[in-house]
Amino acid sequence: MPKTKESFSTTRTPGPLNAKIFIVIPVLIAIFVATITLLKADREKNRGLTFGYYGDFNAIVQSLEQMPDIEVVKAGANHDIFLKKSGAQNI
Repeated sequence: MPKTKESFSTTRTPGPLNAKIFIVIPVLIAIFVATITLLKADREKNRGLTFGYYGDFNAIVQSLEQMPDIEVVKAGANHDIFLKKSGAQNI
């Protein structure tokens, strides 16, 4: 009986693990970029929300404005990596 050579292909077809990697990695990168973009956008402008970067500051200013005899003339904050100090001035 003559021997026949079996031919093996050197090209690999993507398996299920490789296909998942090509989906998971771009999704993780997109989530990371979106998170960084949203955090940067939150710090750039104070939108008056009581959560986020300006959350504590806005909550304090809003509670002062709700008091009947108090008028907030000037309010400011220290813009650092984290909004650490905030204050209001009453004249």
